Amino acid sequence: MTFKKKPIPLAIKRAVAIRHGAIPGERSSVVHCHYCGKQGEAHWPRNLKGEPGGWVAIRGFDLDHVIPEFHGGSTTDPDNFVLACARCNRSKGHRYATPPILGGIHGTDH
Repeated sequence: MTFKKKPIPLAIKRAVAIRHGAIPGERSSVVHCHYCGKQGEAHWPRNLKGEPGGWVAIRGFDLDHVIPEFHGGSTTDPDNFVLACARCNRSKGHRYATPPILGGIHGTDH
């Protein structure tokens, strides 16, 4: 049987981005990886009415499940997600998330 991941709703993506420092409607906000602290940039443009748009983009970062979806973790609860740089997220795999680790889960050579 093949495991198929469910899409993460936009409302969840926005909530996690805000929790990690993104500011709705700001062209550029500083965000950090939950695990290693790597700095990234969130882009949350405004719509034609000047209000924060419906989507946010964070290049090089992923939404990581605290309890992996593979192990029954929710895709609709924002508390089950943290923002992780791609390297930390790939290193973690299907393991459960841990508290932030100094130096990241793969060392300090970011």
